[in-house]
Amino acid sequence: MESRPPKVNGYDLDREKVVLGEACQKHSFEKIELETSNSGLKVRIKEMEIEKAQIQQRLCTLGTISRDLERVNDALRDELEKAKAEREELRVLVEELKGIQYVLGSAVGGVEKEIEKASMLRQAVAVVRLVGGAFDAIPPALRRPEICRSLLKAMFDKNDDPHRILGSFTRAIERSAVQ
Repeated sequence: MESRPPKVNGYDLDREKVVLGEACQKHSFEKIELETSNSGLKVRIKEMEIEKAQIQQRLCTLGTISRDLERVNDALRDELEKAKAEREELRVLVEELKGIQYVLGSAVGGVEKEIEKASMLRQAVAVVRLVGGAFDAIPPALRRPEICRSLLKAMFDKNDDPHRILGSFTRAIERSAVQ
């Protein structure tokens, strides 16, 4: 009687060993040993310890890389926190500058108003001088109350132009001289 090849889970182990062995030879897997037993086909790899050491070395390298990346990540996180703090400082400075700009704008507005007042005062002085000179030029016989009223009205009219005030005053004098 011929001994039957061992079968495990319906597979002919001897046949599988031959097929796997041929595949290993075809692809030059010299480090692989095939062994059949009642429990199944075992594949042993020679020099497993060398590959295990290489894997452990790669794991150590990956661990080193991982630690380096963690340090870089921590450094980047610190830089991000510094940048956020600097950004907040800049925001505060911008707010302070806006306040200073508002104060300076108010001060400039006040100065402009004072300059405008001084300009109006200079114009008023010029008007008084012009009208005073014109009033002195009126002969005493023509210095009547209506001329004086016209002169005062011309001085305090909303018209700011001294030449127009003098012109209206001159017309008032001419009207009263005709009467």
